[in-house]
Amino acid sequence: MGEFFAGIPAWAGAFVIFGTFWFWVISAAIFGWLIFLTERESHFLAGLALFGFMWIVSSANGFSILDNPLVALMWLGIYLGIGVVWSFLKWFSFLFSKRDEVKRFKNAFVKRFGQPLTAEGKINPQDMDDFIKYLNDQGYSAKDKHNGRMTNEIESQQDITPSVDGRFGDLTRWIVWWPFSAFWTILNDPLRRLAEAIVRMFRGAYTNLANRVFASEI
Repeated sequence: MGEFFAGIPAWAGAFVIFGTFWFWVISAAIFGWLIFLTERESHFLAGLALFGFMWIVSSANGFSILDNPLVALMWLGIYLGIGVVWSFLKWFSFLFSKRDEVKRFKNAFVKRFGQPLTAEGKINPQDMDDFIKYLNDQGYSAKDKHNGRMTNEIESQQDITPSVDGRFGDLTRWIVWWPFSAFWTILNDPLRRLAEAIVRMFRGAYTNLANRVFASEI
């Protein structure tokens, strides 16, 4: 068994010699796989895949981070420092997206139930319980964590605002896996915004098509 594991770098390493065609192909595949795993919060599998790939690459190319542990620790500190900066950028973006989501729900709530807002544009205190129920019905903050457990329920006004405890896993993921998070954000966000703009542009056409399909039934 020991000989088997010792031989893995020999035959697998032939495909990951630095700079070769297969090295870049396999690296790209591993990178995409790690994006998938980290977005699904499969941290153990992502760590296992990254460690295994680094082990094979280092063995095949004749280097090891243990050759100079101080330099490795320095780069680890730099890596985590960049991750901290990225976590603040992602947190800032996330908070604004959730704020916009609450704003849309608030406007829909006012339009549906005719409840007036305060002079500052906020929900009246006497209407807050109804607004919380409305948010629960709409599935807002389904991932928020409350008292150490996952829950879909908003129980108070404080639960509407995202908390560090409620998004602890996201913040950790953004720090540890920042290269994959950053790449996916840069790739996905503009495409998503473009798709949303296209949907808004053709909203009337989509609506007319739906009405025509269901015209004979309702």
